[in-house]
Amino acid sequence: DEERRFLPDTLITMQEACAALVRAAGYEAYAKTSGGAVTDYIVTAKRIGLLDRVIADEYVTYENAVKLLYNALHLTVYEGTRYESDGSVVYSAAQSGETVLSVYHGIGFATGIVTDNGITSLSGASAVGRDKMVIDGRIYHAEKKGFEKYIGQEVTAYYRDETERDLARVIYVVPYEHEELKIMAEDFIGLQNGVL
Repeated sequence: DEERRFLPDTLITMQEACAALVRAAGYEAYAKTSGGAVTDYIVTAKRIGLLDRVIADEYVTYENAVKLLYNALHLTVYEGTRYESDGSVVYSAAQSGETVLSVYHGIGFATGIVTDNGITSLSGASAVGRDKMVIDGRIYHAEKKGFEKYIGQEVTAYYRDETERDLARVIYVVPYEHEELKIMAEDFIGLQNGVL
C-alpha cells in the first residue's frame, strides 16, 4: 500500500501486478518513456506480451496470476545497452533472445518435435542412445524417467545449460495438445533393418 506495508490477504489489482512484473522484467524505463503512470505500465505489459492469454479483470485471479508469471518468465530481457555522458541510459530488448528465465535462472527452452527419445526415433533405431532426446535436430540429455513417451510429439522442453560439461539437461517437458493418431501393431506389414 502507500505506507509500504505488506498485506498478503489484500487482493492485487491487475494494474499493481502489471507494474510489479514490468519492473521485475526490466521494462520500467520503457514504461516511463510514456510518462510512467499506472496506465503506461498496462500499455507496456500489452506491448511486451505480458498480458497474452490473460483475461482483463480488475483483480488478479489465480488463473491470471499463473498466466502472468508464465508470460513474465518468457519475456525477452530489456536492458541498458548504452550509457550516455549525461547519465542517461539507452535501453533495448536483448538481441540474443535471452529471457528472464535464461538470464536469472540459467534455464532455456526449446519448442519442437521430439524425433528421437534415446530408445527409438521417427526414422528407426535411436541414433543418440539412452538418456538423450532430440528436439528439432538438437540433442538434449534427458535422464529423468518419462521423457521417452514424447516421441513424435510437439513439446516445449525446459533445460539447463551445463557449459562446463557441454550439454543441455532437460528438466521439464510440456507437450502440446494435439489430436492423436494411433497406429496398431497389426496395421504393420513387417520390420526390416529397424524400419517399419
